Amino acid sequence: MLSREPTQLDDHTHTERLAEAIVDPDLWAKMATASLSILGGDLIAFGELRPDGEVHIRHWRFSPNFRSRQLASQDKVISEVKAAMTETIEQGIALTRTIFTPEPVFTLFLPVETEGQRIGAILIGHRNPEPFSDRQLEEYRTWVDLLASIIHTEGKWARAAQEWQTTFDAVQDAIWVFDREQRILRCNAASERLFERSAEEIVGQHCWTIVHGTEGPIPECPLKRARQNMRRETMEVQIKDRWLQVLIDPIAGTTGEYNGAVHIITDITAFKQIQEELSQQREMLTNLHRAGQQISRTLDKEVIFQQLYNTISGLMPCDSLFVSSFSPQDQMIRCVFAIIEGQPIDPRQLPPIPLEPEGQGIQSEVIRTGKPLLVPDFQARARRSATAYYIDEDGVLHDREEIPADAPVTQSALLVPMVLGEQVVGVIQVLSFQLNAYIETDLQFLESIAGQVAVAFQNAQLYQLAQDEIAERERAQEALAASERRFRELFQDIPACCFTFDQEGIIHNWNRACEKLYGWTAQEAIGKSMFELMVEEHNIARTRQSIAAVFAGQSIEGLEFEDLRADGSRCTVLANRYPLRDASNQVVLGVCAELDITERVKMETERERLAAKVREQARYLEQILATVPAGVLLLEANGRLLSANPTAEKSLTVLADVEVGDIITHLGNRPLAEFLTSPPTRGLWHKVQIDGRAFEIIAQPVQANRTEPERWVLVINDVTQEREIQLQLQKQERLAVVGQLAAGIAHDFNNILASIMLYAQIIARSESLPPKDRERIDVIVQQTRHASGLIQQILDFSRQAMLERRPLDLLPLFKEQIRLLKRTLPEHITIEWVYGEEEYMVNADPTRMQQIITNLAVNARDAMPEGGVLRITLERITVYPGHSPLLPEMEPGDWIVLRVTDTGTGIPANALPHIFEPFFTTKGPGEGSGLGLAQVYGIVGQHGGRINVDTEVGKGTTFHIYLPAFEQPAPRSSQPEAATMPQGQGESVLVVEDEATVRTALAAGLKQLNYRVLTAANGKEALAIMEEQGKNVALVLSDIVMPKMGGLALFHTLRGQGWKTPVILLTGHPMENKLDTLHNQGLVACLTKPPDLEQLAQVLADALQGRS
Repeated sequence: MLSREPTQLDDHTHTERLAEAIVDPDLWAKMATASLSILGGDLIAFGELRPDGEVHIRHWRFSPNFRSRQLASQDKVISEVKAAMTETIEQGIALTRTIFTPEPVFTLFLPVETEGQRIGAILIGHRNPEPFSDRQLEEYRTWVDLLASIIHTEGKWARAAQEWQTTFDAVQDAIWVFDREQRILRCNAASERLFERSAEEIVGQHCWTIVHGTEGPIPECPLKRARQNMRRETMEVQIKDRWLQVLIDPIAGTTGEYNGAVHIITDITAFKQIQEELSQQREMLTNLHRAGQQISRTLDKEVIFQQLYNTISGLMPCDSLFVSSFSPQDQMIRCVFAIIEGQPIDPRQLPPIPLEPEGQGIQSEVIRTGKPLLVPDFQARARRSATAYYIDEDGVLHDREEIPADAPVTQSALLVPMVLGEQVVGVIQVLSFQLNAYIETDLQFLESIAGQVAVAFQNAQLYQLAQDEIAERERAQEALAASERRFRELFQDIPACCFTFDQEGIIHNWNRACEKLYGWTAQEAIGKSMFELMVEEHNIARTRQSIAAVFAGQSIEGLEFEDLRADGSRCTVLANRYPLRDASNQVVLGVCAELDITERVKMETERERLAAKVREQARYLEQILATVPAGVLLLEANGRLLSANPTAEKSLTVLADVEVGDIITHLGNRPLAEFLTSPPTRGLWHKVQIDGRAFEIIAQPVQANRTEPERWVLVINDVTQEREIQLQLQKQERLAVVGQLAAGIAHDFNNILASIMLYAQIIARSESLPPKDRERIDVIVQQTRHASGLIQQILDFSRQAMLERRPLDLLPLFKEQIRLLKRTLPEHITIEWVYGEEEYMVNADPTRMQQIITNLAVNARDAMPEGGVLRITLERITVYPGHSPLLPEMEPGDWIVLRVTDTGTGIPANALPHIFEPFFTTKGPGEGSGLGLAQVYGIVGQHGGRINVDTEVGKGTTFHIYLPAFEQPAPRSSQPEAATMPQGQGESVLVVEDEATVRTALAAGLKQLNYRVLTAANGKEALAIMEEQGKNVALVLSDIVMPKMGGLALFHTLRGQGWKTPVILLTGHPMENKLDTLHNQGLVACLTKPPDLEQLAQVLADALQGRS
């Protein structure tokens, strides 16, 4: 027998003892201990059937009084037990065996089943050799079934616990479990995210420490109420910029006492923001709806506007409110309602104001444009708009200059037009004495209500008109016809679409606005049914209901219909319908006032279209960046290249040799950090030069509400070509300055040479002059002319020379010049003359063109002392936009190119920048003046041309001269007449010259030519002489540049005073651009200094004989 009789197992006490015993991770050990305690016996073991079919002995347990606590031949015993358990499981029956431990133990093997599946076996052993009774077997089987149920249940609990934990962590809201002391026992993953703390930092803390950062609960803590009431409590709390909703559920113990709580914490910040926005929108819509109802509920305009003031003043600052109507007929603005600081003002005491000219008057601007205005600084805007008046608190109109110093002045304003159809019928002005009193939402609200006010005001006007008509009918039936006519006229002039109808929907009146909106004339519409003309099928029922309501005495407002027009198109209207009553208060007709909102509906559609267009433009922007001429690239803060347009990629191959995705460390020879951390002065660029290329770089940070830039945008410009152009321009400017200096010196020398030349020619004409002296005089004249030639070279360089430009074919001119060069240049220099079949027409001075060839040929000769080849080439080219052979770019069109090439010594690099400067030469003393190339440079520039040079030391030099082509054929040359020395006939000549020596020399020369001479030092002295002796003066010979009054001013003054005396001007400066105008005004001739006496004699003779 067993050591003790097994107890009946229907007692729940044993089940509870077993359940309490196995609430432990070591389930099998606890079950074994409980089984020995409850069943009795000396040995118990559990075997678990594994998925591979093997039986695993989970636990052995011996009774305390079992002497042999250790198994003998353990492997053998375990093998026998496993075999017996396997057989028991497979057959599903109880088996008995005797095992030796080493003393014999009589065992019973029973299968363990749960939900019809055998999951293992149990061994129950004792040292009593008596067999097990049927009752024991039954009790043991009952116990085994209980164990199987507990094992199965515990497995479910374990899985459920795991699933619960997974679900617990998956919840998006933070969940805390508290003990009785409000310490956090458990928290889910959302808690860690919400409070940015780990579970270890949260668990064990009080809730108020985590949420509020306090040492104790806050006074309004809902946990106190939940603990007292033992029911759910909620609370919303704001922590910094976040809103949290806290839901508290208390946990009751077995006797209903408070045993802890569960907190569910939800981040409702976004919901609060949406709730606030919705609240504002709802409040605005509610106010709009309420105001619209209140405004449209009455037909009394005073009540309408007072209600408008009450609504507006309750929502925004409103120190003053003005409502004005506008009449397109007389262009006058009339105040219909005014209230200042809460006190109504009689609008009749405010005079009508005319619509001010464009650009003046803020209210007039709103009427002209039909657009609302938010004016944060009313006084500044009023000054810009030239507003000429203001209204004081008593409603008195004043000029702006009369504003008292202490008067409350409007500082900010809202102005919204009242529009019916397409016509502005008035303006609502909301004014404040404070600056910046209004925001955009205020303007939107006022704009929204303005349409309703306009309709209500119109309706009130219509209603008043109708009531006046009825009253007039009651007062005087005989005036009915006149009243109806006035009503129809007013009805027709209303800018809103209005018509009247009877109970069947037949139209009785149809104003011009209706004709414009629908396309039917009054003749076509009157007498027709609304349903026949414009009501679409789906609107028939609504229209019939509104007609019935009107004839029941109701006013229907805010109906939106899509109606048909005469041309078949559709329009959307906002309609109000009212009853029209007769003297007995019976409804006789219905009045319909409609506002065309088709454009508003289209605008909403257009807004959606524009949004799509904006998205499309964003795509276009990417394409634009790919085509802009500047390099644009985007960098991360660490220098990684995120993107670059094609131009930037091309520049980066020179500057950094990187691709997208690489990290840029430098640009050229400078580290990247210099461009990002040391930006240049605002508007300037970093300069980078590398491998003969020049770049300008600027960087701009891309920041997203951070102090440190997240990314950088770099713009790279390749300015290599621009630098070359700049150097060319600087060189030209330098030469221009030198030219101006040289021209000034040449002008002074011309005056000196003029005296020498004239006196020498006068002496040479003396018959008593000895031959030896005559030879000396000839040398003086010859050297003076040589000096004059040098001065001419200086003037050519400075572009101050007098040119005789005409259409000229360069080919025959240069052929003749080259024949001359072949006779004059040394024989060891070979001349090659190359040209094509094209035309080589230019507008040029032939002498200057010959001078170019001569100077360049002489330079080539000096460069080839041992002989060589001089090649002169003539070519015609066409320059297309963007393909200029020189920088800065030449004008597009046809050009004639002259190239002069030698095989000489070439030009050294250090001399090349200075070759066109006057007096610069590489030759020895006495070998050259240094003016040859300077003269060529000036002649080319004065003809609108360009010059360039290519040279290589030891190989030779080529000068390229570009002249604009001229399309007109050259005139045939004529042989000049032989020069003579004509004499005067005693005529009086007025000589005007500021230089005394030149003036005396000119006077002496003219006297020798048999002229009487009067002299003046400037134009003013000449005018005084003309006033006294002008009738005797046959000709005026005047210098141009003189103090007090120059020659040009003298010429114009003489012509202005009516003098027709011939005038000849002397100058050392070019006048070709002015000569045509001066010749048209009567100028005879213009001679250059120093004048030749023979030339002067011929010009004077021609002028006096009328051959100028």
